[in-house]
Amino acid sequence: MKKIIKNLIDKIYSREEPPKMTWWTKPEYNGLIYTAPPIPATKHFPKVFRNMPRNNPGYGFPTAKQCPAFVDLYKHTYILPMWCDVNLNISAEKIEKKPEPVNNRVNKGGNTGGVIKPKLDSTINDRLQYEWETPSQEFFFETHGNNQFLDFMPESKKDWKFVWKPHCPWNMKTPKGYSVFQLPMTYEFNPDFEVMSGIIDTDIHHEINQQIVQKRMGTIEIKRGTPLCMYLPFKRDKFNLEVVLETQELWSMRIKNFWNMWSKFGATKSKLGGYREAQKDQAKELDQEYKVSTWEDRK
Repeated sequence: MKKIIKNLIDKIYSREEPPKMTWWTKPEYNGLIYTAPPIPATKHFPKVFRNMPRNNPGYGFPTAKQCPAFVDLYKHTYILPMWCDVNLNISAEKIEKKPEPVNNRVNKGGNTGGVIKPKLDSTINDRLQYEWETPSQEFFFETHGNNQFLDFMPESKKDWKFVWKPHCPWNMKTPKGYSVFQLPMTYEFNPDFEVMSGIIDTDIHHEINQQIVQKRMGTIEIKRGTPLCMYLPFKRDKFNLEVVLETQELWSMRIKNFWNMWSKFGATKSKLGGYREAQKDQAKELDQEYKVSTWEDRK
């Protein structure tokens, strides 16, 4: 019995700590840790999935809410909320300059009052008038001129009107060899904005200034705490691509996977389906903790 207990204790303490993802901000922004900190994405499941029934009421078969692929995306990502209120305004017509705000804490900028030039004559983003406004001098925005990106978009992306670049007060650090995917808020279907996708090697570069695409003309308001974008950490590895015909070994893997999935009823709130059972077995084999997430974990 003592040997069993010793082996169990050794097993517990021999587990490697998971990689750490560190977010930090300057001391003068210390309040952001309490008002709008980065959060695990499981704390903000999309409304479309939260409101979706697990089974189709008319036909009884499972809806996408039961598909592990969707929920696992949120299990492994982190959300950066907007750190302050901001008003973003773009117009194809001249925007008259507004009087200076009474509150001297308010910060604003843009090219209002300038001359709008034709597309062929313009060299930056002066084909549109734009202005931004935040409630504090500490928060400000820049832009990415249309000639950097949007001029080369296909006609199908006419809803992408303008690209803003905020000076994000947050920095991020991942362990050596780890990067992050920067992703838009998937399944949010926001009609006003989305953040562009990309990869940042946050083990060597810690600044994360997002590229926010405004999707309609006029003024949009992004309130503090609004989910802005998602970050998915991953370990950088080089893969060799292999394309082959099925071998006996690959056939065995496919058959095992098929019967693992289809020899069990679908997942319920209290029972794991075949896919989740396979994940649990894999975690046990790798001596890893396994905790399944479902859309019902958060409301």
